[in-house]
Amino acid sequence: MSKMLKVIVINKGYAEYRSIEYDNSDMLLNELHNILGGYVEQVTFASDFVVLCNEDGRSMKLPYNCTIRGVDFVGPIIICSSDGEDWTDVKYTIGDIYRFLVFIGEKIK
Repeated sequence: MSKMLKVIVINKGYAEYRSIEYDNSDMLLNELHNILGGYVEQVTFASDFVVLCNEDGRSMKLPYNCTIRGVDFVGPIIICSSDGEDWTDVKYTIGDIYRFLVFIGEKIK
């Protein structure tokens, strides 16, 4: 039976809602890997605010994306939540995310 994970994807200053359909954890990791372009690294700001990014983004020289609470991210990122064990649907709207982001010459669409 398929599951759905609702996230916000931010890339090059633009944010969009995305629903990721998956059947098992391997399939979910594969989908996240495809969005991020590499292995998934989790940065937890709070249980309801988790950022997933490309683990090797800096060594791959991916372009700057945004800064969240003082942490610079390169390449696309995914924002979701966590129940401590699994990733869960994002608890924020794109408008809510605005206050966490610092863009240089870019805006959220």
